Amino acid sequence: MEYIAAVWVSAWLIQLWTIFVPLMAMIPKDNLISQYKTLCWVVLLGLSFALVPLMVVPMLSEQGKRRFKISFMKGLLGED
Repeated sequence: MEYIAAVWVSAWLIQLWTIFVPLMAMIPKDNLISQYKTLCWVVLLGLSFALVPLMVVPMLSEQGKRRFKISFMKGLLGED
């Protein structure tokens, strides 16, 4: 059981560092997300921890990571 928890937490930290930290740095300063950055991070940390198995492909594949980043930013900023 300890191995599963260790893999889960380490994958979560890798996902945060390689995917979400660069994404949050790309948010424009005049956006609503920038004003509530702490709340956004809390929600993001919780959801990303719960969805670790689904985020393995974007974490390991450059093409998957690029597609995820583009889709995530469009959804976060409310673009079509």
